[in-house]
Amino acid sequence: MTRRTLLAAAAATVVSADRKNRAPVSHEILRVKIPEAYPVKLSNGLTLLAIEDQRVPLVWLKIQVDGAGRVYQPRPAVAQATAEMLSQGTRSRSANQLTEAAAGLGAKLSSGILSNYENATIEGSGLSSHFEGWLALAADMLIEPAFPGDEFTGWRARQMVSARLSGARPASVAADRLTALCYGTHPRGFGDPSPPELEALTPEMLADWHRQRYTPRNTVISVIGRARTADVASLSGKLFGDWKTPESTFQLPPEPQPVGTRRIVLVDRPGAPQTEVAIGGLLFERRSPDFFPMEVLNTLLGGATSPAWISLLNKRRV
Repeated sequence: MTRRTLLAAAAATVVSADRKNRAPVSHEILRVKIPEAYPVKLSNGLTLLAIEDQRVPLVWLKIQVDGAGRVYQPRPAVAQATAEMLSQGTRSRSANQLTEAAAGLGAKLSSGILSNYENATIEGSGLSSHFEGWLALAADMLIEPAFPGDEFTGWRARQMVSARLSGARPASVAADRLTALCYGTHPRGFGDPSPPELEALTPEMLADWHRQRYTPRNTVISVIGRARTADVASLSGKLFGDWKTPESTFQLPPEPQPVGTRRIVLVDRPGAPQTEVAIGGLLFERRSPDFFPMEVLNTLLGGATSPAWISLLNKRRV
């Protein structure tokens, strides 16, 4: 073999190794087709959205109750407490019985308030083979919560501890102060409830809020997974069709108004080992075409996860 041949072979080997160490690049535009869910209205006004997906033997569930979020609540913490207590016992099952029944069916259920503050949700996921069983548990949580006193007392005690711990964390203090400055008196600017506000809550307040806002016409059930749409509609009609409550109406509060002048606010914490910096302001609605580019930019700038962060807040999420 000549020297020229040896050099050519060595060069080819180097080029091949270099290609193996580089990720392949596609110059084609990625096109994603998102399946559509066509709404089904039950006779009581409840809306059902179902998308069939046979790839894995699982089902994902979200029950969303519009108008039951924090932005509408008449007193601090009542909406959050009501939503989170849905999973803490019903008229026929205790909190432990709900958890054990769901686990026995290969499912997990939870409840709470969405981050946009406008809705309350019940979320679940589990085996499609037992979907009927654990959907019945979710229906029981939604329609027949008991708000038991012992579970409520435990929930409130945990929240009070969390509130005190949050007040001692610089990042939490900065985030709460920034939100209050950006939104002013708008309900979206209200932070987590204080211990005295939590102390003033009672189970009766939660039950009253549930009667007012948890209604079929305000509820949307979304189901995705290995479940035929026709079967989901039939099952939902059986579990939720007899749920009837007085119709509830609600309106979003007026849009928050941007602060007219730039402000610098200092929160003095004597002895603090470092400084927490938070920068933010009102931007635009989620429906704006600039919303997702700004979300990407916010992430590139650090989002809200690093010690020195930039939080870019939109007016409200819809």
